[in-house]
Amino acid sequence: MFISKSWKKLGKIEILARNKMPDFKCKCGQPAKEICTECLCENGIEAMLCKKCAKEHECDEEMFLPVVNSPRMGMCGYTGHGDEEQKIIEESLK
Repeated sequence: MFISKSWKKLGKIEILARNKMPDFKCKCGQPAKEICTECLCENGIEAMLCKKCAKEHECDEEMFLPVVNSPRMGMCGYTGHGDEEQKIIEESLK
């Protein structure tokens, strides 16, 4: 995500809409924390894993990405906002 340093000149950023993160569950019923990108295409929602099931999962750990609040979850290595981006967003909301 590119955030221009000139945004301060425009004034306070106003959030117009925000989506609520879906309550993704692992097949065991616990909240999903990881998504197996190797299983995503074949197994869909069953690729969602809690921490315990992720440790027991047959695929390599390097295939896991975190469950995040984004339609890009599980794609192209997307892991959500970086720390610096999150700080800028939070500051703009004050």
